[in-house]
Amino acid sequence: MENEDDIKEAEEEEAAEPVQKAEQPPGSPPPAPKKAVDSDPPAESGEEAQSVSFLTKINPLRMFRKKSPDFFVNEGKDFMENQAFAQAMLAFNNALAIDPNSSAALRGLGKVFYKKGGRSNMKTALNYYQEAIKRSPMDHELYAISAKIYDTMGQRKEATLERKKFVIVRALDVDAKNPIANNNMGILFMQQGKTDVALSYFQKSIDSDKNFDVAYRNQAAVYLKMAKETEDADKKENYNMKAREGIEKAVEISPTPASLLAFGRILLKEGKFDQVLTIVEKIDAMDPANKDVFKLKQLSLEGLGRFEEARDAENSVRIFSGGQVEEKAPPEE
Repeated sequence: MENEDDIKEAEEEEAAEPVQKAEQPPGSPPPAPKKAVDSDPPAESGEEAQSVSFLTKINPLRMFRKKSPDFFVNEGKDFMENQAFAQAMLAFNNALAIDPNSSAALRGLGKVFYKKGGRSNMKTALNYYQEAIKRSPMDHELYAISAKIYDTMGQRKEATLERKKFVIVRALDVDAKNPIANNNMGILFMQQGKTDVALSYFQKSIDSDKNFDVAYRNQAAVYLKMAKETEDADKKENYNMKAREGIEKAVEISPTPASLLAFGRILLKEGKFDQVLTIVEKIDAMDPANKDVFKLKQLSLEGLGRFEEARDAENSVRIFSGGQVEEKAPPEE
C-alpha cells in the first residue's frame, strides 16, 4: 500500500527548498524582484569575474581547488545562494562539460529554472530533473520535486506517477532487491513508454525472485509492444520470441487467467487457433465473465472459419461490455 504521507512530506520538504530566499546582510536593502523569463542573458566577462572574485573572498582556498565537476557544482550552489542565476547556469554547464552524466549538475540547472518561475521555466526545470533521474534513479527527492512541478502545471496524472515512483524508490532504499517494488517501478516506466528502463526493472525483479510470474508477464508485455512498434523484421522476430519465452515461463510458474490470456494472444498472432481455444476453456473455467476471453475466442473461431460460433462469442463480448446483443438472422426456409 502506498504511503501517501511520505509522499506529501517529501514533496513539501523539497518544494520548500527552491523558493527559499538567500539571507541578506543586516541593514542591506531587499533584492529587487525578478521577472520570470525563459532564460537569463549570458554573463559578461567582467560580471563573471566579479562574481568569482566575490566567491574567492568568501573562501580563499577556492582558487587552489582542482576544477572537477564537483568544483563547478559547488560553485553553482554558491552562485544560487546569491541569486546569481546566469553564473550558476554557467558553473553547472561547466560541470556537465567535464561529466555529461553529472546528476548533481542537472539537478542544479533544474533548480535554477524552478526558482526563476513561470510555466516555460518550469518545463525546462522538469526536463533537467528528469534527466537527473536517468542518472540517479534512486534519488527519491527528484521524484518529489518532479511531482510538485507537474502539479503546478496542472498535469495531475503525471504528478501521481511521480509520487508512486517516490514511494517505490523509498522501498527500494530499504531493500534494493525487493521484487515487488522493482516490478512496480517497471510498470510505471512502461506506462510512460520508457521501455528500456521498464525492462531493466522487470529483470531486477526476476533476478530477485525467479518464481515471480508477474514480472515475467510484464516483461513479455514490453517485448510485445516493442515488436509492434518496430519496422525491423529481425528485431520484430527477436522481440516476439522473447515475449513468448517470458509468457511461457509465467504460465509454467502460475497459470493465472492474466498469464493464460497473454499466452493466448501470442498463439493467436501465430495462427494457432486450436491451441487458443484450449487456453480459452481453461480461462473460462476460472473466470467465466471475462470479456477479453470471449474476444479471444471470437477471433480464434473466425480464424478457423467457424463464423456462427464466432458470432455467439462476439455477442458475449457485447453483453459483458454493456453493449447491445446482435440478433441472429432466422434460418432460411
